[in-house]
Amino acid sequence: MSSTTGDSMNSALDLMTSAANQAEISEENLLSTQTLTCDLQFPVEIWRLILEEACNPITEEEMSFEMMATETQTFHTIREPDRQFMLSLSFISRTFTKIVFPFLYRYIFIPMQDPASTLYATLKLPLPEAFGKEHRSYGDLVRFLIIGDPSFAVEILKNSSNVSHLIIHDRPQIRRITDLGSTLEKLKSLVSLRMTESLFGSLRTQSDEATPSKPTLQNLRALSLKITTDDPHVLKICSWALPSLQSIVIRCPFFTRDERVDGSTLLNVHGHALRSLSFDGDLSLSIPKAPTLESSCPLLTHLLVTTPDHLLEGIADGTQTIIHRGVTTVTITDMTWESCIFADGCYGDDDIEALRDLRTKFLPSLQEIHCPWAPYNYSGLEPCLRRSGQWSKFQPWFLEVLEEWEGSGIKFIRTDTNELISFEASTS
Repeated sequence: MSSTTGDSMNSALDLMTSAANQAEISEENLLSTQTLTCDLQFPVEIWRLILEEACNPITEEEMSFEMMATETQTFHTIREPDRQFMLSLSFISRTFTKIVFPFLYRYIFIPMQDPASTLYATLKLPLPEAFGKEHRSYGDLVRFLIIGDPSFAVEILKNSSNVSHLIIHDRPQIRRITDLGSTLEKLKSLVSLRMTESLFGSLRTQSDEATPSKPTLQNLRALSLKITTDDPHVLKICSWALPSLQSIVIRCPFFTRDERVDGSTLLNVHGHALRSLSFDGDLSLSIPKAPTLESSCPLLTHLLVTTPDHLLEGIADGTQTIIHRGVTTVTITDMTWESCIFADGCYGDDDIEALRDLRTKFLPSLQEIHCPWAPYNYSGLEPCLRRSGQWSKFQPWFLEVLEEWEGSGIKFIRTDTNELISFEASTS
């Protein structure tokens, strides 16, 4: 993280701490009684809708994207809401305080260099009188949380019991965090979790001094993990009980140890109810060979890979080509117009073969192919190519594949705009 980003986050956290200290609003700081009476003729539900539109807080959709984003997609970092504006609105009246504070504290990002002790002291503070006598604290308002320094995770989470989306970054020097597993288990609202292998040793809970027990995350639906091995002794997370899990992102560093990782250990335990599975990695990550993927994840409908040739890795020694009969949507994260226009667009024979055979050999139920389409480092180049006439000069192999997809009823959709890419538009 850049120093500029870190400074802005520190300022945001300082602002939220300041907001807690100023929250008890005196009468002289409110609007006049006459104006306030007029304003509050609207039902509170209407004001909540108006103020949510004005505050534009981080939405669950935005946070879910950040939670499950691949390494390529993380170029699109989550935005920072206008907390100063929210704070100003909250001081208009006690009703506004009660409506706006949940927006102000909904999302918190604690960078690694932040003195987190100040923040979790704030999270312990009781909410102002506007919230009534419910004995609630500021931490109860936090829904989306990113923790840059895992050494503070337990203390922060103990005071943020309603967190639904949680990202815990790693620090190489921290290998174990006492009580992390039992603390996560108590987060009954937690539906999405992102973490790394370095923290897996902290996940076991203790029923007594000698007997480890596995945590149960009853409501967790989405899990994003960075792993470097399929060794079950390392993947302590395989001992978790995750009865509601529907989506997994397996992320692997581009340069790791000699062994190839395919997530088979994890999927054998937690794949039975998955609807979506993502393999985010290139040189070190492969997908399980057929029929392992289908037998481990029988309900799977969405599969994400980095490059098309990853699908070739799912072929079992050339004897079985069907990777999964239930997958209806495949996402290819590095497929952009750049790879389909330029002769040196990094797609080789294996990639082109995989794209030609997506339905006929690998995924017989395929209905949609998704890709980002616009390269992340050339976001302004597409209009220039259109004006110069270079845009229509797609590689012949791509036009052939696209025409074949359309003839088979397969939709090709760019995820950056959610638009359909047609053969007619690509040749006009």
